[in-house]
Amino acid sequence: MAAAAGVLLLVLATVWATPRVAGDTFMALAGGRDVFEGKLGKPDDWSFTTAGKVWPHQNWGFDALAYGTTRIAGEPGLLALKALLILAIAATMAAAARARGAAWPATLLVTAAALAGARWHFELRANLATYLLGPLVVLIIYRSRVRAALIWIAVPVIAVWANVHGGFMLGFALLGLWLAATALSALRAGGPHNAFQHSWAPAGALAAALVLAAAASPFGIENLTHPFTIANSPEWRTIGEWQPISFTAMHGAVTIWELLLLLALILAVAAWRLLATRHARTAQTATATTPSSLALFDAGLVLLMTAMAFSANRFVPLALMVLAPLAAELGEDLLRSDERWIPTALCALALAIPLVPFAAWAEARYEKNNPRFTDESLFQRMVGADRMPYGAADFFNDNGLVGRTFNEWRWEGFLRLRRPELKLFLGGRAQQIYSIEALHAYQEVTRSPQPADVLARWGVHVVVVPAEAEYLKLADKLVFTPGAHWATVFYDGRALLLSDLSAPATRALAEDVSAGRARFRNNDVAALSRALCRVSPALGVGGPQAVEELLAANRTLPMAGGPWFVLFAASDLQMRPEWLAEVLQNEDTRLAGETGRDHGRLGALQERVSVDQILAGLYEAAGRRADSARWGAATAELTSQLQAILENS
Repeated sequence: MAAAAGVLLLVLATVWATPRVAGDTFMALAGGRDVFEGKLGKPDDWSFTTAGKVWPHQNWGFDALAYGTTRIAGEPGLLALKALLILAIAATMAAAARARGAAWPATLLVTAAALAGARWHFELRANLATYLLGPLVVLIIYRSRVRAALIWIAVPVIAVWANVHGGFMLGFALLGLWLAATALSALRAGGPHNAFQHSWAPAGALAAALVLAAAASPFGIENLTHPFTIANSPEWRTIGEWQPISFTAMHGAVTIWELLLLLALILAVAAWRLLATRHARTAQTATATTPSSLALFDAGLVLLMTAMAFSANRFVPLALMVLAPLAAELGEDLLRSDERWIPTALCALALAIPLVPFAAWAEARYEKNNPRFTDESLFQRMVGADRMPYGAADFFNDNGLVGRTFNEWRWEGFLRLRRPELKLFLGGRAQQIYSIEALHAYQEVTRSPQPADVLARWGVHVVVVPAEAEYLKLADKLVFTPGAHWATVFYDGRALLLSDLSAPATRALAEDVSAGRARFRNNDVAALSRALCRVSPALGVGGPQAVEELLAANRTLPMAGGPWFVLFAASDLQMRPEWLAEVLQNEDTRLAGETGRDHGRLGALQERVSVDQILAGLYEAAGRRADSARWGAATAELTSQLQAILENS
């Protein structure tokens, strides 16, 4: 058993250290602050597209816990909270497995396997409550086989669940499965009266849980009806985590193979037991059978969780954790041996070996000299601070920006937390509060050939988005399209901030940036942002000299997006492609000399990828296929190097 316990401890550490970049941790903190400020159930003031609608904040209890923790203990408190929740989830899964009849070795091994398979989904957000309370209700059901009255404990558990995460609907499904299983089993054994005697307690618990989930929620009956929004909205099901599982595509960090292995174990052992029972001829040789109510519940549970997992990939980790206790009891058959320690040790080794490379990767991510980070804390590295607009939020605060803002989806919670005066467009609260019209408008901004018209229709004068390919295209259309009235006012390699010159306040901001009056916390970012602002045609201060200034600023602070803005500006000014190609080739030569394992080298490598990609395109447009192929090959090689650094950090 020591090997099984050891591998579980290793998995718990792995799960805790696994980073998760989605932005929902910041949304939880911002939502929790709302609770502390008395805004729960009040008209929404996060976004202007919600038109004052009340946000049915089903996660409010968990979010308040997270925000209260950070107020008391800061980031270390959040790290400790995550650790405690993971430990509680593992303990509940293990207790359910033991209640189901599994011995300790199988319990520890299957719990470890399920958690390892779900390790990419333990971001500090409210879904952790469902990962805990789902197995807890299963545990209560298993215990109620011995003492039926214990099923009533599920009522307050589900009442709490209904105030910490929308996944509480699973609690009703689990109670409903147990009610159906006990009723059918009792009906078969002794008729309707026997069925009533055995099923009144689970029926009463289910009814009481339904009533209490509405009565104890600040949102009343809407707390029960709101979870069906996603099922009735095909548009919202286009969001990544709500899409069905595919065998040919990855859904973020989700893979189906861990769940398929667990299902294969369950089905194979269950089939083996069924065959063994059928071949038994006498009471002395018959294999022990599972009580029929439990067998029916097991079958329903497997079907339910499999259907949920295949309907939306966000349910895959939940299925792993809810089915793990059953798999642990069935897995006992694989560990039966005169020398039980041998299969236990082999299974533990099979689980531990794949985690060794991850341990090395985690060590590299959190080490001080990681080139992907500068001075980020352990918590910030865990939640992917390198993908969050810290610098842009500081710029918003330092320069007093307020009002309607088009934001990247994942940044809603972060921007709300750091700059609540902004009125955002859309974000991770998704179907909880936003209309289909707002979703379509958001998509139209990124896809339209005339995004400025869409933004004008919604009265938006500020855009803050990641410096990624999709949004660089948006910046090109907003800033460099003929007749454009937008300018770039902030760029630090992570975030790109654009302002509308047709509005007095945001025009004044662009003029301040261009003149060097705007406030920045980093001089290199200030110089690069000023140079980008000055090449914005609508500001009327650009020209070839401004392009040269941009090149110089980007040399001081190498960034992947800098060369693209040089291309956009040069094209707008109709500068000779030959001149641009020569400049970029010189830049590539200079960047090739950058050495060292530091943050600057990473930026230089990212810039060089952009430079070589642009050169490949310039030579392709000039009909110089051989030169284009040469720079294309160089781009591929550098991209491979860049991916290796990022994957190992």
